[in-house]
Amino acid sequence: MEIHCQKLQPHQTRQLAALICLYADVFESKDFQLPATRWLEKLLQDEKTFFIAAFAGEELAGGLTAYILPSVYTQSSSVYLYDLAVISALQRKGIGRKLLQELKSYCSNMGYRELFVQAEAEDLHAIDFYRATGGNPENALQFSYIL
Repeated sequence: MEIHCQKLQPHQTRQLAALICLYADVFESKDFQLPATRWLEKLLQDEKTFFIAAFAGEELAGGLTAYILPSVYTQSSSVYLYDLAVISALQRKGIGRKLLQELKSYCSNMGYRELFVQAEAEDLHAIDFYRATGGNPENALQFSYIL
């Protein structure tokens, strides 16, 4: 199975919708409703948000969402990997690694200084994946405020 990755472009709302539905399925989101097309268009046009999708032929196999965070300490930015998911039937076949490598390559080419991701302490598969792909774990607590 040949997998190719591509950064989604502003006209690819259909592919972004499919990726978001894939996230909802893999992450078992309750009461999921796909955002309106106009919102997806806005996301795809945002220079600080981007998506990389993995395709097996023409079929979506997985993807990721990342955010560019400008730094106040250096004249560079960091990149936050927010979501990475692969269709359940295709997991553990190297697609996640390929997506992460594509992201790392893109970030390096753009001159970003750091890429980081969070994983919930209970999500042992994600923790193992990020360790196996060269990630360095840091102990931190995340505090969330529901607004």
